[in-house]
Amino acid sequence: MGKRRFGMVRKLPSGRFQASFMPPGGGARQTAPHTFKTKTDANRSLVEADISRGTWLDDRAASETFGNYARAILRDGPKIGVRWRKTCDRNLRLHLAPLIDLPLRELTASRVREWHAAALRGKGGRTSISQSYRFLRMVMNTAVREGIIARNPCQIPGAGTVRVAERPVATPAQVVALVEAINPRYRTAVLIAAWCGPGRPSTWPAGPADAGRRSPAGRGRAGTARLRAALMI
Repeated sequence: MGKRRFGMVRKLPSGRFQASFMPPGGGARQTAPHTFKTKTDANRSLVEADISRGTWLDDRAASETFGNYARAILRDGPKIGVRWRKTCDRNLRLHLAPLIDLPLRELTASRVREWHAAALRGKGGRTSISQSYRFLRMVMNTAVREGIIARNPCQIPGAGTVRVAERPVATPAQVVALVEAINPRYRTAVLIAAWCGPGRPSTWPAGPADAGRRSPAGRGRAGTARLRAALMI
């Protein structure tokens, strides 16, 4: 058995070499994920390289399933709000189900890419899939910070961004047609809103009927209701 600075190398009955080491924080001896053809290769293995660079990874923690680790983050995360926690829990069941039973170490970039492509081909909405990807990325970022994996496998550009189609803007001709079609009472307000772009409360000044409405939000809702009624005439 050959001894090295960061652990041990021994020759197996098969003739190949195995590298192992004691975790810096204590615990059972861990072996490299594969054996080596030569003793030199074993000594140059990633086990030694990771420890010497100070980026030793916890192999036992990396065997934890993504589902259990993700649920723990949802449970313990101090900055995770109630609504986002419920959203992530739902997406974990509906969209991230194919990844739940995988050990963290097996969540590679190619596996994440395959999951994302399959999710887009499925029946799920794009917004939910985008939310699921952001949650997956957050979980794996935490695993990187905690020394469980070396690199976040979520590397798909734009996968966590929801692209919403730009709302169409009325043309001048459409604005004129609208003004001619609605109740004359609301024409000035529509023209001001179209050409000047003020908020609804500014467009609709409070009248006698609004005297009892104390909040700007209440006045805004009343103005919106009147505008909707006008557009239906």
